[in-house]
Amino acid sequence: MADYEYDPTPKGRGNVSLPFRDDSLVAAMKAYLAGRRLDYGVATWNGWYPSSRAGDSYPRIVIPGTITPRGPFWQARCMTDGEPRYQSPGGERNGAVIVIRPYRAPRVCVITEGPMDALVAAMYGHLGIAVMGNTPGQTTLETISGVLLAAPRPPELLFLPDLDSPGSFVAMMGVFSAHGFRCRLVLPLSKDLASCADVERAALLHQ
Repeated sequence: MADYEYDPTPKGRGNVSLPFRDDSLVAAMKAYLAGRRLDYGVATWNGWYPSSRAGDSYPRIVIPGTITPRGPFWQARCMTDGEPRYQSPGGERNGAVIVIRPYRAPRVCVITEGPMDALVAAMYGHLGIAVMGNTPGQTTLETISGVLLAAPRPPELLFLPDLDSPGSFVAMMGVFSAHGFRCRLVLPLSKDLASCADVERAALLHQ
């Protein structure tokens, strides 16, 4: 999906570091997340923070991703109507994903397209992994495998793509099923998990 595109131009070939933290935007971050019925506590538990220097001067929420050979990948969601909605470091993504952990050890891992959807999964006690798009490549699948194999026990995998793009998630589910993971796929009733009403979120996540 276009919302999760990263800049593939040569300007990002160097090492990556996390953007500057701007604590003057904490209230704005709380308000933004509350407005989308997202949990500030779970977000900050996973290292999310506000910044005004994450690729531009817009107020953004920085969402750390997995470590790559270039450093920590990140996405930064704009809290206003600024474009692009998501900023990321330029260059190759190197299979990075966004991992959102719940407060307690999870039994289910929810694979989503976007980080806000993964945050919802963690709010319901699941491990959330956002692949940041609907066409994850082989290196992305390898990163997910590494996260899953590091868990104390192999979790069940719930694939929850955006409503308009389930195809590649079906293929991804087949790959993990072939490697012995218990897998299932569900579709949201709205555009994506984060946009669903609370009762719909709970039903999708079997709470």
